[in-house]
Amino acid sequence: MIRPMEEGDLGPVTQMEAVCFDDAWSEESIAFELHDNPFCKPYVIEEDGQIAGYLFLWVIFERAEIANIAIDPKFRRHGLGRQLMEQAIEKARAEGCETMMLEVRLSNTAAQALYKSMGFVEMRRVAGYYSNGEDAIVMALGL
Repeated sequence: MIRPMEEGDLGPVTQMEAVCFDDAWSEESIAFELHDNPFCKPYVIEEDGQIAGYLFLWVIFERAEIANIAIDPKFRRHGLGRQLMEQAIEKARAEGCETMMLEVRLSNTAAQALYKSMGFVEMRRVAGYYSNGEDAIVMALGL
């Protein structure tokens, strides 16, 4: 089940963020996205009664951006990331967005394959984008 993120999801999402990323967002950053960023549409996906993943969609006029997406490692390879992305694409289209953008780590070939299978194309690479110095691939999808 995909639903909008709620206050009670902050703890589990923050914990998952720390498991999934070396440069994890803080609980304060996640709370900002949930409560204070007027452009953010945050979602969680539940599986077996627990939060299995989350996504932060920014809708800024005619452009949408996937600010962050993660799936708990124990729920990966079950199609949940695709479901979250489909939800985000549907929401962006409903909001009148013309394009969707995202950045993905050069080393994250599984995510790149998912995004490409959904129609995203590589636009450019940004050297040293991540805090560990890893390059990012900027991808875009026409909506």
